[in-house]
Amino acid sequence: ATPRTYSSTVHKAAEDRGAEVVGMDNNALFGEVLYALPFGEAIARKLLTDYRVVIIGVDDPTIAQWIANRELVTTGTGIETDSESLAAQIGLLKAIKDYDLKRIISFHSRVNRAESFTSDIRQIMAWISDEHRPSGTLRADFVSGKMPANKRKAKLDQLKALSTDERGVLSNARCLSEGVDVPSLDG
Repeated sequence: ATPRTYSSTVHKAAEDRGAEVVGMDNNALFGEVLYALPFGEAIARKLLTDYRVVIIGVDDPTIAQWIANRELVTTGTGIETDSESLAAQIGLLKAIKDYDLKRIISFHSRVNRAESFTSDIRQIMAWISDEHRPSGTLRADFVSGKMPANKRKAKLDQLKALSTDERGVLSNARCLSEGVDVPSLDG
C-alpha cells in the first residue's frame, strides 16, 4: 500500500536525489483530516470483517533452505511440488485445524500458482498425519482476474455456502485484494 505519510528519512533521501515527496500530512496541499475511523472501530461497527493472519515458521535449517530455494520434493504418494508450496499448504491445513478456520482466501502472485495450490492442497490433506489434518471436507477452488465476473461471484458464493462440516479455500491471483469488498463473506 502507498504510505499516507513519509518519514523524515524518506524526505531526506528524496531530497538527496533531487526528488520531492509529498505526504497526506501536508495540510497545505491536502487540508485537515475530515474524519478518522480506526481499524478496530471499523471492525466493531461491522464495516470491516475481522480476519486472522497466520505466519508459518520453520525451525529446521535444512527444510528452511529447501523452502528458500523452492527445491522440488516428492511425497512418495504421487505429490510432486516445490517445497515452498508444500510448506504453505501444510501450514495452512494445520492453521485450519488449530484455529478452526472455515473460509480461507489465499493470495498468489501468479494464476498458475493459485491454480496448482488449489489442486495440490486436497492431496496434501489426505497425505498429512491425522494430528494436523482438519476435520470435515475440504473444498478448494481458485479465481483469477481473467475469469468473467459471474464465474468469480459463483465461486465466492460457494465459499459462503459451506455446510457445517466443510472448510473452504479459495486461492486467487490478481483478483481479490485489499479494499475489494466481498459481501458474501461478511460476518
